[in-house]
Order: sequence, then C-alpha cells, then structure tokens
Amino acid sequence: RAAQRNGEFVALEVILADAERREGGRIIDVELDDDEYEIEILRDDGVVVELEYDARTGALLEREIEDEDD
Repeated sequence: RAAQRNGEFVALEVILADAERREGGRIIDVELDDDEYEIEILRDDGVVVELEYDARTGALLEREIEDEDD
C-alpha cells in the first residue's frame, strides 16, 4: 500500500478494473508478488483465468487459463 501511495505502483483498483474489462466474471484471488499483481478471475463460463500485471506500469504481462488439474 505504501508503494501505491508513493506512486511506485499502479493502484490496485486500476488493475482490477482492467482485468474485469478483459475477462468479465468474478475476481476470486488477488496477490502482489514482488513487483507483479496476480489476479484470478472465474469467468461466467466456469473457466479460471490468471492475469499477471507489472505493478509499476500496469502493463499486462501474462494471461493463463488455469488447468482443471491445478
């Protein structure tokens, strides 16, 4: 949170809004790991998608569809 307040990281609300716009569905997990936000979304079709964002720039780094075996 301090990094967000200091302007080092993009506000989580901005990242969540982008993730919801991209995938729809419901956010089920949010993590900040080092300098990356990891967002898991349960889409309306039952598929779980993980999106990774650069916390400093807000850029989407990776999109992964979770395997049912995970």
